Amino acid sequence: MKYIFFWIPTINPISDFVLLGEKVRDNISDLDPPVDVEISVIKSRDLHITVTYSDSDEDESVLFLSLYYKDESGMCVYKCTCDYELLIEEAFRKCIYHLFKQLYHRHHFHDEKEDSLLSAYIVDRQDLTEDDLKEARESYCKVYQEKFKAYSEEINDDLNYIIEKQSKLGFLQPCVEGLYGVSNTVIKALGELIYYEYIVSLNTDDCNAIERISRMRHDLSVKKQKIENNSQKLQFKISQAQANLAVTLAIIGIIIGAICFIQPLMLNTVAEKQQNMENRMAAPVESDDFESKKDSV
Repeated sequence: MKYIFFWIPTINPISDFVLLGEKVRDNISDLDPPVDVEISVIKSRDLHITVTYSDSDEDESVLFLSLYYKDESGMCVYKCTCDYELLIEEAFRKCIYHLFKQLYHRHHFHDEKEDSLLSAYIVDRQDLTEDDLKEARESYCKVYQEKFKAYSEEINDDLNYIIEKQSKLGFLQPCVEGLYGVSNTVIKALGELIYYEYIVSLNTDDCNAIERISRMRHDLSVKKQKIENNSQKLQFKISQAQANLAVTLAIIGIIIGAICFIQPLMLNTVAEKQQNMENRMAAPVESDDFESKKDSV
């Protein structure tokens, strides 16, 4: 007997599980051969999972999951009586979790593709215990830990790159745009932290996790403030550079204007001098006066 756990991310207890749709579909290209997967809801509780092999002659198969348990924390447990081979594939478990979430969960603070980082948690035993439920929650907590570790590395790498480049004038505007992107990542991480905090609170004995969340929130808040400060400094540098450029262009404009004004005057003066010289050279020599002066001597 297999029990399949799906957690609907929530920050508050769920009193009423409202369906956002009754049928969802996706393709798993990571499997060989690739498969199309469809989940449909039966009578608002049980699930039909239909698997169709895209590039194969194999017939489609149907996996029936009957609802076994659900609670206000958003944890839903389904019972599967068959030993379906694809359930051991991580890509398949991620896909059915992603599809199941679409039935109940709207994507806040994260892109839809982020759901692919989580997967269905499956146990194989005859009877389910409270410990199994606790372990399922812990498995989702571990995935969130990895997500926030990846967030932290991404944010630090991007910030270090921007800080390195922001001293170069030509990179100012790209740095501002880069800071905007990092800021969105920080906001997304802070938003998802709320979901992580809620599922951690369900396992109240995990004091270390609660402390980790507090440190993560503080670190993200510090980075958010650092980003805002750097963004303001870069905007000021851009404004200064634009002002300096405007002054430089104005000076160049004045110089060009002066040249345009003076150049015709200089050309006219040169032309006049040249004309006068040509006139003098073209004037006839007075030979009679020269001869009379010679006789008188």
